[in-house]
Amino acid sequence: MVFKPMLPVPPSGKCWLKPPHDIVKINFDTVVSPEKIGVSMIVRDSDGFVLGGGGSVIDAKMTAAWAEFKALEESIKLAKTLRSLMLELQSGHSIVKLHYLPNDSPTWYSK
Repeated sequence: MVFKPMLPVPPSGKCWLKPPHDIVKINFDTVVSPEKIGVSMIVRDSDGFVLGGGGSVIDAKMTAAWAEFKALEESIKLAKTLRSLMLELQSGHSIVKLHYLPNDSPTWYSK
């Protein structure tokens, strides 16, 4: 017998938005516990094909906001090997995007 959930599950409204053609996008996120943080990232091309990714556990006490900055730092380290990229951070407070093209200065966007 299968039971319906007592509370309906609301749709999250989140979906992956593909980058422009010939741009690689790195999505990253964190998990925070009292003694450690987890950082994960995934690299995709404009077709959504997964090119790579990674993750790590870091022994550190920090807030969720600082953990997101740590994830940004780790993503930038990964991005140094790529030519054209877009980084996207999604947190409960904001979405921050960094677009970098060769011979161009980084541009930050925030919603």
